[in-house]
Amino acid sequence: MSYPSVPNSFTNGVVADGPEVNANFTALVNGLSDGTKQLNVLDITLGNGSVSACAVGLGGVTTGFALIAGAVNTIISGTSYVSVATTGVTIGTAIGGSYKHTIDISTTGVCLGVRNRDTTNGNSTLVIITGATAGTGDLLSAYNNAGAARLFQVSNVGNVTVGSAALSTTATDGFLYIASCAGAPTGVPTAQTGRTPMIFDTTNNKFYIYDGGWLGVTLS
Repeated sequence: MSYPSVPNSFTNGVVADGPEVNANFTALVNGLSDGTKQLNVLDITLGNGSVSACAVGLGGVTTGFALIAGAVNTIISGTSYVSVATTGVTIGTAIGGSYKHTIDISTTGVCLGVRNRDTTNGNSTLVIITGATAGTGDLLSAYNNAGAARLFQVSNVGNVTVGSAALSTTATDGFLYIASCAGAPTGVPTAQTGRTPMIFDTTNNKFYIYDGGWLGVTLS
C-alpha cells in the first residue's frame, strides 16, 4: 500500500472550492485502501489532554485486526485484538461481542495467562508445536526465578521431567504431587490410549493404578 496524496492544495485566506475538497477526501480514501484493507479510526475519547480510549482497525470484520489502548466501547465479532491498558496487555480474538481466546500479560497477579473463553466449540486452550528436530531441545521448560535450575521439562520426544536434581532427605519442596482420595477409588477414568491413571487412597494407605479396573498395593 502506497502513501496517499491529494490532487489539490489550498492557500490561507482563499475560499476552498467544494469539488476540490471532495476530490482530496476521495484521494485519501483511495490511498488508504488497496481494495481489501482499510484504515479505520473506530473510537477516540479525549480527556485532560490524553487519549483514554482509542481503537485502530485494519481490514474487514471477519479478517480484521484492532489495536486498542484503554477502554473499548465496541468489540467487533471476528476481529483480532491487541488491547493495552494500565493493568496489562491482552492479545486475542473476539467472537459474538466478547473476547474468546486471549493471551494476557498482566502487571498484577498472573504474569502470563492463556484463556479460552469459547464454551461452545471445544477448542484447545494452549497448543505448543515445535519445529525442532526430534530429540533436540525442549518443547516446554520451566525455570526458577534465577533461571539456574530447570524445574519442569517436556522434551521433543515426549519425556516429562519434574525437578532439577535429586532431593535431600530433609527436602520440603520439589516433589511431584498426585491426586488422592479418602477410600478405594470406584470411578472409571476417561480412557487415554497407552496411558494409565493413578491415585493414592489416604484412608487405607494404598497406591492405585487403573488397568480395566483399579489395582492397588498397600504402602507402609
